[in-house]
Amino acid sequence: MTLRIKINEKIDDKLLENFPLDPYADLHITTRYSTLQLSTAYLAIESNTFAQLTPEITTYDLSQFDEECVVAVLKSLYGGCLECSNVNEL
Repeated sequence: MTLRIKINEKIDDKLLENFPLDPYADLHITTRYSTLQLSTAYLAIESNTFAQLTPEITTYDLSQFDEECVVAVLKSLYGGCLECSNVNEL
């Protein structure tokens, strides 16, 4: 069974097309195995953490966390759904 969790106001397929390399990116998020180029403005809509970033912060390191989880959460903030295969993944 897969659980779909909506943590944003709505699913936005058009915005999701720009994940993980937004052409208007102003923030590079480092994960364990990659760097995502995203827009702080979009992330800030659903995340207080990103809303509090000052404009001079252009990189954000999340490499200490599980790659798959980080990408899933960021993708959900970027217009997608957070999907988990079981309750333990929450």
